[in-house]
Amino acid sequence: MSAAEILIAPILVGATRVQGKITTAAQRVATPSATQTILAVGTAITAAAVKSLGIVSSDANYTLTATPTIADGVDGQEIAFLNVGAFTLTLQDETTLAGSNVYLLSSTVSFGPKQIIRFIFSTTVGGWVQAGPVTGGTTTASDFVGNSWFFSQGT
Repeated sequence: MSAAEILIAPILVGATRVQGKITTAAQRVATPSATQTILAVGTAITAAAVKSLGIVSSDANYTLTATPTIADGVDGQEIAFLNVGAFTLTLQDETTLAGSNVYLLSSTVSFGPKQIIRFIFSTTVGGWVQAGPVTGGTTTASDFVGNSWFFSQGT
């Protein structure tokens, strides 16, 4: 594998300005799951077999109502779901759908064709926490400003 570089934007650490780059020996590659097709609003998204990238699709636009919508993971586990279908999936925050096990940036979040939503599991919070805005599809470059994206290697 080739080396990968991560550029560090200027930040202040105390009174010191830090800027530079980190070079890694190998690229991180997300391990995709088999495609899970959502066929009803009560279908939960499967995270158990996902190492880092869950592939989802649906046969219609759905607002998911399964509780939990995504079952517990391991503390610190990072996953992303890529919608490879032609329809939009909408997730509901724990405050909107009790037992959903997802903590979103708003009461509901939709991700459509070719879009990705990322989560980190936290035992302290008690569920999957959305790790930034939905990306891909019609997302613009400004959606990435100030955000860092990480993937677990998976074991």
